[in-house]
Amino acid sequence: MIRMLTYFYFLLGVLFLSAQNTADVRLEQSRQTDETVCYNIDVRHSSGDESVMLAGQNYRFFYSSASLEFNESEWSLRLNDDEYTYKLVQHRNKVDASKVGVLSFDKDLGFINASIILNGTNSRGTILQKKKWMTLAEMCFNIIDEKVSKHVIVARPELTAGYGRAFVELSYVDSQGLIQSLPIQSAQDIE
Repeated sequence: MIRMLTYFYFLLGVLFLSAQNTADVRLEQSRQTDETVCYNIDVRHSSGDESVMLAGQNYRFFYSSASLEFNESEWSLRLNDDEYTYKLVQHRNKVDASKVGVLSFDKDLGFINASIILNGTNSRGTILQKKKWMTLAEMCFNIIDEKVSKHVIVARPELTAGYGRAFVELSYVDSQGLIQSLPIQSAQDIE
């Protein structure tokens, strides 16, 4: 009997998780010169309904400021400007956060906080199709030292909680026009 109840609750949990909308986030190199490297911020709808309308997004990325310098003027939004607004909330570099977390470059930590906001739930926002990557923005860095790591890390609780409580967070507009959280199932960094 206990085995059957355990199995039942396991199946119920699997069904709940498969019905929940989730997303994947990745950083992918888009272009590079001798002086600059740029990365796309890509998102895909990974589970749940067939498609969701992307709402507000908060982004936090960590990078090695010994090798890279975020170029604030080289951020480009790849979503419709009439539907979404981009805002650089905070950018710091050369922060000594050694012994605070687990990142190998935390004694020369750089971090970026940015948001992309849907201009209203009645807007015709971007639809994330299931399992199809979509580029939302591109960010560029000046290369300071080619020999030092060019890590850029997507902030998430299991990896970067020691550096603060801000993580990458996404939301979507549900069928009733309400904003719902879109949990991140996986994140891919630049290693």
